[in-house]
Amino acid sequence: MGDVEALRGALAERTADTPAMLPALAYTSPEVLGWELRHVFAGTWTCLGRLDELLPVDGDVPGAGATSGHRSVVCPYHARSYRLDGSLLAAPGFGKVDGFEPADHALVELPVEVWAGWVFGHGKHPLGDARVPSFDEHLGGLRAVVEPYQPERLAPAARHTYEIAANWKVVAENYHECYHGRPTPTTS
Repeated sequence: MGDVEALRGALAERTADTPAMLPALAYTSPEVLGWELRHVFAGTWTCLGRLDELLPVDGDVPGAGATSGHRSVVCPYHARSYRLDGSLLAAPGFGKVDGFEPADHALVELPVEVWAGWVFGHGKHPLGDARVPSFDEHLGGLRAVVEPYQPERLAPAARHTYEIAANWKVVAENYHECYHGRPTPTTS
C-alpha cells in the first residue's frame, strides 16, 4: 500500500470525535506531496499573483506553459526560445531536421483568468479542454463576499518574504490559526 492510500485509509477511519490534526504522513511523504502537486495545485485553479505585478503584455495575460518578464523564454536544456505568446522563436540545431515545423513545437496554452486584481491559472489541462474546471464554480460564493471590497483597487503597502523548510500545509495551518496571532490590545 502506498502513502496516499494509507493516508486515505487513516482519514476514512476518523469519526467526529477524532482530533482534527492530519496524520504525520500528510506532512512528510514525498508521494503525498506529489499527489498534492498534481491534484491540489495543478488540478484546479491556482492564484499566480497580482495582475499589476505580473506585467501583462498589451493588456493580455500570457497563458503559455512558461512565461517570464523578458521578451522571450529560453529552455535551459534544449536552448529553444519562445515568444511571450508561446510560439517557438528559435530552436538551435533543429533547423536542418527534416520535417521540423516550428509551429508544431509551441508551448501549451493554459487557461488563465483574471479576477479582482488577481491572476489565476490552471496547469493540468490546456486551454479549451473540456476537463478544465469552471472558474466560476471554483470561486463559488467567494465572489459575492470579496467583490464589494474592490480588491483590484488595492496596492501592496509592504512585502515580506519567508523561506520556510516545511510542508506547505504547516504554513497554511499556522497562518489560519488565530491562536498564533498577536493579542489584541484592550481598552479600559
